Amino acid sequence: MPQGGTGEGTQVWRPGPGDRSIIEEEHWRNPPGEFDGFSVGWWDAKAEGQRFVWCANDVPEGCVVPKNVAKWEGERLVFTEEREEAGKKIAHGEIFSDIAPNSFTQILQEGEPGHELKPTVTIRATRVMEPFLKPTSTSSPEAELHAAMAERLKASIEGDTEKIESLTADEYVQTDIFGYVQDKSAWLNEYFRPLAGLIKAGKFRWEVYDERDVRIRMLGDTAVVIGSMTLKGSGAKPAGHTWEASPQSSVGANLRFTRVWINRNGRWFLAAVHNAGLLEQGNK
Repeated sequence: MPQGGTGEGTQVWRPGPGDRSIIEEEHWRNPPGEFDGFSVGWWDAKAEGQRFVWCANDVPEGCVVPKNVAKWEGERLVFTEEREEAGKKIAHGEIFSDIAPNSFTQILQEGEPGHELKPTVTIRATRVMEPFLKPTSTSSPEAELHAAMAERLKASIEGDTEKIESLTADEYVQTDIFGYVQDKSAWLNEYFRPLAGLIKAGKFRWEVYDERDVRIRMLGDTAVVIGSMTLKGSGAKPAGHTWEASPQSSVGANLRFTRVWINRNGRWFLAAVHNAGLLEQGNK
């Protein structure tokens, strides 16, 4: 925010019915408080732009239907509209730029009509997980495994030690990209708890935590999961087999993984991980 305030949140984008619209859900936590929003957008061929309905907890009437549409200006999607607030006309703007498969920048603007608008919020969004949690109408071991995988991914990004521990088998063993082997206790104490503490303290954050090309082989009560992963984070650096705060440092890695999950009494637990095939890693 212009005054230096920062926050974090989640935007979920998905196709609407018939893939003819797009649905957006937002939840943010920043200095002014918590924010929730919901939008449905669709292409208006006649207006040659993206029309939408916007609902949020900071909209007095609940929802608004802007008269104008968002239009493409080169590689940017731009929306501008004038509204009357407290008897005064105010121009609002929104720009999506730097649009890439895994990231974009979103700038909210405000000002007097006819004048240059000033940014009120800048959002830098990075995709952190693929939507491999596919909806299903009936429960099945594979659907439950997808749910457990999604829970663990979210907990890894947020530094949720309790959730990670509950999804990890007591017999857990991990081999990292350097061939270092840890059991459950060692991995939690040496690696995850120190990193989770930095995440919770706001000293480290994952900018990219992307799993892709995920494939699952179901073998009864055992499942073998393989895939690739891209990691980028800032605010800390590895120190041996643990982590230490380092405000000016960033880390990054591309790797492939093999994970073994086991099902016990209807619950899935991660039992083994082997990370390998590091393509690049950098600290600075």
